[in-house]
Amino acid sequence: MAEENGGALSFSDCDAKIVNCTFYDNNAPAGRGIICRNAYDNVTAFSYVMVHNSIMWNDSNNIDITDGSQLFVLYSAVSGGYPGPGNIGLNPNFANPLGWDQILGTSDDNLRILPSSPCIDAAQNYAVPAGITTDRDGSVRFFDDINTPDTGLGNLFDPIVDMGAYEFGSVNPYQDTNDVPDCDCGGGGSGGGGGGGGGSTPTNQAPVANAGPDQLMFAWINNSAQVTLNGTGSYDPEGALLNYSWNWIVGGTTYMTTGVTPVILLPVGTHTINLIVGDGQMLSAVDQVQITVIQPMQASLTMFPGSIQRGECSQIVYGIINIQQTSLSAIDLTQPLTLYPGNIQANYQSAYASGANSVGIIAQFEKDQITAANPSNGPLGITVIGKFLTGQYFAGTDQIMIVDCP
Repeated sequence: MAEENGGALSFSDCDAKIVNCTFYDNNAPAGRGIICRNAYDNVTAFSYVMVHNSIMWNDSNNIDITDGSQLFVLYSAVSGGYPGPGNIGLNPNFANPLGWDQILGTSDDNLRILPSSPCIDAAQNYAVPAGITTDRDGSVRFFDDINTPDTGLGNLFDPIVDMGAYEFGSVNPYQDTNDVPDCDCGGGGSGGGGGGGGGSTPTNQAPVANAGPDQLMFAWINNSAQVTLNGTGSYDPEGALLNYSWNWIVGGTTYMTTGVTPVILLPVGTHTINLIVGDGQMLSAVDQVQITVIQPMQASLTMFPGSIQRGECSQIVYGIINIQQTSLSAIDLTQPLTLYPGNIQANYQSAYASGANSVGIIAQFEKDQITAANPSNGPLGITVIGKFLTGQYFAGTDQIMIVDCP
């Protein structure tokens, strides 16, 4: 039981990477497993922590972040589950976590995993530091259990590493040695928990991540934009094929994707996207790209007539949209205004200066297209959208009624 927050590890204003560690039955007022907190007064300080291939079990409220730090968990077993690729919330099935004396923290505690463990062959090879070839016992770090389907990530035909400090099958998983129950780390852990290792001096160089240039994007009327990330500038000094892992936070939720040029959806605002690449042996340092998404400019819209008749009644439907603080030369008049719902393009439009720094556009729409796209009668919200030459959209809204032809 830690007297302060962070039962196993506490981070303040630092970068850390935790790989193949086992945390069990830690306790603290907050962050029973890990906490990120600012330990400084009147200073803004954040941490960037990566947890790979690890087990955090029997620690309710395992992870706590109080200072806006970024903490990412991948291919790990966490009590209650945790968002991130490869993570599971399934019991790791330890051999004998309390030992034969049933007292936590004594020398007979055994945090090796049993044959039924979902942590076997379930972690990510690329996260293990180069040169690490053994687990905490000094046994082979990458060992394939032929009785367990591979659910982790690695190169084809290579054994997939297990979650946690011990590799199942490399040694007798029931033997009892002097384990450290609070945090067992095998195969490399930095920023906390120590770590057994061994292996030869690495000759491979770490790959280099390049998240591409910052981007300015323009949101659609749903206040979000499709963004294509660009990791093509990343490289490996030895020319190895790379794996790409992107992550970002929106509204307190962490999102992740993979691939060289994935397409993601971002809301209005400025977003920092992190990229890490791996060459099958080593991971790169984090590279970041900033994406700024600009919302559409608000315009005023008036639809005529206010009631549209369904059927053979003859009507001319048009909308007048007025945009303030702009000029005719700023608007892309080669594109027809578009009406939603229905994605209906104007069949005629005319723009004019309606005052100082103000532009009006009259756009005519086909009545039958509107009623066909909206089969129900009654009130209907209408949005008409256009585009500036910069790429930013402008949009106005109004409400009409759809009725039957008398």
